[in-house]
Amino acid sequence: MFSPTNSKKSQHRIRRSSTLLKDKETRCEFYLECYDLLDVFNQPDAVISTFAAVYFTTKACSADYWIVLDTTRPVYNSANPQYHDKKFVIPNSIPTDSNILVQINGLHPANNMPICIGSVEIPLKEMLHGGVIVKPLRCGNALPQGNLIIFMKEQKEPVCDDTEFESIYSSIYSLGIEDSNSEGVTMVSDSSHNKYFTEFLGKEFKKSFHVELNPDLKLSIVEHMYEIDTSFSLPALIIRMLSRTEVMFMNVLSSLNDMVPEALQGVALASRSSKVTQYNDELVELGRCSADGFKRSETKSLVPYKWAPINLHGQVLEVNTIDVNVNPVEPSKRVEYSFMTVGAMAGHWDKFKGGGLLSLLDENNADGEKFARRRELYGLLRRLEVITLCNGTDQMVVMATALAHDLAVIQASSELQKAMTSQYQLEFMNASANLEKLGKKKIDGSNVIKKYTDFLKKSIVWSIINVELNNRNHFLGLMNRFECCFSQLITSTVSGFVMHLCYSFTDRIFRKQIENGVVPVMFESLLSTHGDEIGMIEDMWFVMQHLNSLSVEFVQSQKNEVEILKVIGDIYEPRVLLSLPDPIYSTVHHRQGQLIRFKGLFFSHGINEQQTIAYTMNETGLQERICEKFLGDLESYIKDYVTPHETLFPAHQAQGLALNVVQLRNLFKATKKNKSHQFIALAEQIGRDIGCVRFTSCKSAKDRTSMSVTYEYCNVLTKLHGLPTEQFTDLLEQFRRDGARYENTFKNIGSYKYSFNKLQRTMLPSVYKPPPGTFGDGQT
Repeated sequence: MFSPTNSKKSQHRIRRSSTLLKDKETRCEFYLECYDLLDVFNQPDAVISTFAAVYFTTKACSADYWIVLDTTRPVYNSANPQYHDKKFVIPNSIPTDSNILVQINGLHPANNMPICIGSVEIPLKEMLHGGVIVKPLRCGNALPQGNLIIFMKEQKEPVCDDTEFESIYSSIYSLGIEDSNSEGVTMVSDSSHNKYFTEFLGKEFKKSFHVELNPDLKLSIVEHMYEIDTSFSLPALIIRMLSRTEVMFMNVLSSLNDMVPEALQGVALASRSSKVTQYNDELVELGRCSADGFKRSETKSLVPYKWAPINLHGQVLEVNTIDVNVNPVEPSKRVEYSFMTVGAMAGHWDKFKGGGLLSLLDENNADGEKFARRRELYGLLRRLEVITLCNGTDQMVVMATALAHDLAVIQASSELQKAMTSQYQLEFMNASANLEKLGKKKIDGSNVIKKYTDFLKKSIVWSIINVELNNRNHFLGLMNRFECCFSQLITSTVSGFVMHLCYSFTDRIFRKQIENGVVPVMFESLLSTHGDEIGMIEDMWFVMQHLNSLSVEFVQSQKNEVEILKVIGDIYEPRVLLSLPDPIYSTVHHRQGQLIRFKGLFFSHGINEQQTIAYTMNETGLQERICEKFLGDLESYIKDYVTPHETLFPAHQAQGLALNVVQLRNLFKATKKNKSHQFIALAEQIGRDIGCVRFTSCKSAKDRTSMSVTYEYCNVLTKLHGLPTEQFTDLLEQFRRDGARYENTFKNIGSYKYSFNKLQRTMLPSVYKPPPGTFGDGQT
């Protein structure tokens, strides 16, 4: 260890151990990085090698002592070292009035002896505020020898009480937070509002980059990548919801008595019991998988993982603008852009020989008709449930009258005729007819309605079971595929929504979306329309068409409540309950029972060598249909939710958006048979401008996704932060070579390489090609 040199205590001794360090409770944690370190050895062609040492002192210590906290391993040959091998931990026993000293030492190129380059002394209280701290490194009174970055790790604390939350939120709304600029980009001035929602974020990996725009203006860029804690917990809640539905079916079946033949009743009960057992077994298997933290790409075809989304991560691009004339170190403005990445939400374990769900459950084939019928009957069950929850007789009768009309449609259905004896078919018709009579007479029929709804519930449940009877195993296999793919989509969407709450909580556009009850979610697929990836696209597009049935409801959390998320409803109308503590709940809540629904915007544009084959063989029809629908949905959303809101989208901005959509449609027409990175980039920009929860996806969200996300980073920095075009390519390669997306390859396959071979790389558009040395054959 070496004595600190830039402090008044530099001549004093260092204590090598302390009882204060034995405390296992953590006060805070942090990582260190440096940039622009000067070569203090002044040797020709020398590249500096360094390590970091951290000390602290307290009032309880003698003035003669600094206490050694820890040191890092050396980082060789870098003027911008990142000491990520060491997470520094400040134990709870160290008082908050202590000082922390970080010293950066260089290793002499001749004899490897350490020499202090510079150090920073900082009060622990300042570090406890969290976030990113940037300080100049000095040695005595000399000029700065470089810059130190301290990344404070967010602590997972217990939910604080109401007084603390009031304090947090009063500070947020007194900050004078910048609203979205003319490009529709969310500005975030303070991260204190993240504290509750970061409970949903898992392990974090971050990398920093530095760009000099001109001598007076610099960009300090931090790329954050988070695992998502709901990757396994939310699918588990969905499985429990499905299991509850089956248990309800079993209870109804047990009460049918002589309504149906006894033999059929027994077969149906055994079938439902088997499904409950299957769900419980899969729940146990999923619990074992959750130890991984996220679903790695190499596990996508394994059955136990089928409910969870592949490689789901949250990405945040933090851009700090440093005006040297104002403050050479501290940023004058900070902007954060959040993204989500996820692999194809598809039946990888089930293979794609017959295509995807779009073909397998096409409405023109028998399985598609059964699927639609089953969904319709589930809808009738939900309406029956609403009637039983009605408060007043008038309300109940009105609902019953509406339901009677729907029931009339299924009276003559073949499955209903199979379902019941002739005696009960007659009772069914009488029950639905009497509901309508009660509505017309406006009489107090609540007791009678209750009797009829119980009977009708049994009838509809039995009808659902009969829908499944013909070729039962095959159809239930397709239903399981739908349930799992939809589970992946639900988990991804809700996780992206929570990420938006975390990083766009104070954004006016996002707050208006919550008030309107509609949040746009844009999925960008880079899959090709050749081979197995056709089936993946079909699965994704099929479940995307059901996204509008998903809803989120904010509920006020109760004291000592453990579960933050709950899932209720059924697979055709799932509802996620998100528990919020009172100050946050009061801020986002607008009316009792308000539901947040999602407007799905899905486009697909292949970029790899398989798409080249697809263009050659004229296999682009599916991609064209998807993009055509995407453009129509986008135009519809802008008409309904952008144009009418001049306070959020001034006339010139709304007009600009409309022109961009026109340009996007023209690009689509002009490049139907070509790979167009311009189409993808413009769609991404429009998604950001209207405040979408944004997803980028390919098969595993590892290789093509990384190329797209990093390209989007550089587009954002060029359009919104003045990145010179001559620096675009260099920074793009830095992101791909040294950034979080490169780390993502290792997390998935245990190797630092993008899975492209030389031939595949040549077939990628130039802006999506990985840098030399970063790619090779590997697990996809």
